[in-house]
Amino acid sequence: MKYLILFEDEYPGLAEHSAPLVNACLESGRFEVAVASRRENLPALKAAYAPFAPVDRIEVVAYEDWTPGRDWRAMVSTVPGSPGPVIKHLDGPVRIPRVGLTHGLTDKINKFPAHFPGHPLGYFNVMFASGPAMFTGSWEQYLARHPETASGLKVMPVGAPKTDLLLAGSFDRAAYLQALGLPPAQPTVLYAPTYQQEASLEECGLEIIEALARMEVNVLIKLHHCSLQSPAVHPHAGERYWTDIINEIVDVFPHVRLIHGEGIPAFRAADLMIGDASGASFEFILQNKPVIFIDVPRFFAVHGEAGIGYRGRCTGPVISNLEALQETIRQELEYPGHYEAQRLRLADELAYNRGHALEAAVTALLDLIEGRETYPAWGPEMNRRYDIMLRSHMMARLQRVAVESVVTALFGAGAHTRYLLDLMDAATSEGYIMPQPACILDDNATPRQQLRGLDVITPEAARDRDIDSVILSTDYFQEPMRKRCHAVLGATINTIDLYEKFPWHRLRSTP
Repeated sequence: MKYLILFEDEYPGLAEHSAPLVNACLESGRFEVAVASRRENLPALKAAYAPFAPVDRIEVVAYEDWTPGRDWRAMVSTVPGSPGPVIKHLDGPVRIPRVGLTHGLTDKINKFPAHFPGHPLGYFNVMFASGPAMFTGSWEQYLARHPETASGLKVMPVGAPKTDLLLAGSFDRAAYLQALGLPPAQPTVLYAPTYQQEASLEECGLEIIEALARMEVNVLIKLHHCSLQSPAVHPHAGERYWTDIINEIVDVFPHVRLIHGEGIPAFRAADLMIGDASGASFEFILQNKPVIFIDVPRFFAVHGEAGIGYRGRCTGPVISNLEALQETIRQELEYPGHYEAQRLRLADELAYNRGHALEAAVTALLDLIEGRETYPAWGPEMNRRYDIMLRSHMMARLQRVAVESVVTALFGAGAHTRYLLDLMDAATSEGYIMPQPACILDDNATPRQQLRGLDVITPEAARDRDIDSVILSTDYFQEPMRKRCHAVLGATINTIDLYEKFPWHRLRSTP
């Protein structure tokens, strides 16, 4: 008997985390697999899956065409901190394994995002843990916010399926580099930063790439898919995209390459990696190769220092002054064993079942479906009630704001505001009167930035806009946002907490 299993894959750029498991499920002969995404993503998703799995054996379906009433036996998402419309669908099955499979080894703030709207992990009842390290940092913050998670989520020590391909025995490094037009005999350095504005790419990425380009090494650059979607905010980027910036460097330095699509071969070919706080740095460490970390204090000021992304930098030199970068690279290439003991110790924290995670994941799915492993089916059911209550509460609050306010702004240009704009658009189409925000306030606003057609500006720039009310677009940071509004726009500005008087206590009980 074959079981019908669904993978929700919102981002083609993350396919290398989900597609290997899809392929392992197909090869086991025990599953039929469907992969769901946004309609506009489907061509890119198929292309991203092609290096890993036979696309002709996968049912690739748009969200709008997904049929919730079929005999789904399990659901999987690689972004449990931000599930999409299939996982959240009100008619979809809840009393089946709903598996969160994280797409990195570190515990950054968006892995378990306590600051995201609602209770995203509440849609799941199983977590395939990559390693012990993922539970230091934001996991504790999330449990403090949503303590029911501890009893509603079965954690299984499966490992990270992608890393099986990273650690597989056979790889023709010379052929890969020759295909890129690079000399295999020359040392190869990989730069793979994370995407946040506080990390190295947007802070000093251009300087890093130019420093690498001036060395006698092959340079591979693998950017996070989010870094490719919007113009760079680096001070010298000139509103260009990173693809264009790097291609201009490639035109001058023929030993530099921007790697598109699957990144695993670049990881295997590289002799050394330049990272910052990215999960990629720690995937690379599993190969016991040297990593040099660019110091990113602003990143850790935002995301905290409790997780492995900060502590794990003990496995390589941390560069605060880029003038030391080239010499440090030379030293690490000449003596790659400098931090070997630290790397080997950290590897035990980073990944369970190294080299065998795919087998462990397929076995776990079968054990869950066939009843050898139990899981708390009530968790997603309760979260559905939570969503219905929260939406009703938010609709009532927003209708009141629309009546009582003349010029309204939203504070915050993050995930919560995107959620809120979607909610207001849907409510407007249903005939409800919703606020019409004049702009979005955000302390990190960049020139001419927009979100869904609304100007994103700093609070200081809003002083001449005659705003009488500011909706605090957060369910977590209301007080600091309120203080910021009062400090800049005056003590009389009306600040609106949409979650005020929401009955959180009703949602904390378990059956």
